[in-house]
Amino acid sequence: MAFSDGHFFIESDIIIEHLIHSPDGTPSVLEELMQKSLCFTSAINASEMLFNSKNESEALSIKVILNALKVLGINSRYSLDVGFYREKVSSSRDALICSLVKSNKLTIVTFDEGKYSKTGLKVIIPLRK
Repeated sequence: MAFSDGHFFIESDIIIEHLIHSPDGTPSVLEELMQKSLCFTSAINASEMLFNSKNESEALSIKVILNALKVLGINSRYSLDVGFYREKVSSSRDALICSLVKSNKLTIVTFDEGKYSKTGLKVIIPLRK
């Protein structure tokens, strides 16, 4: 898998794929990314995953992964660009993520091909394992 030299913003779907990835000797997408560059996610993504965990075991697995990533907080300056993304994404959550990614000069990595396609941001859509 070829990745750019920049740092990555890891969307929740990539983290979830890592958590359910079968250990057949091939690395998950997240493992490959972490070998290439720094990987970031956000407090939004972390909160969503932990809120939706089914039990303490799942929550612990999520926390272990989050400890291996750089988790960005939500700075008030990110709200200033949200309006720019209003027509480009489907939710205020995604607009806030776009602003965070733009401010930190990151490349989004997600399996969702259409989610950020109109934003003008760098997006990588890896092949599913």
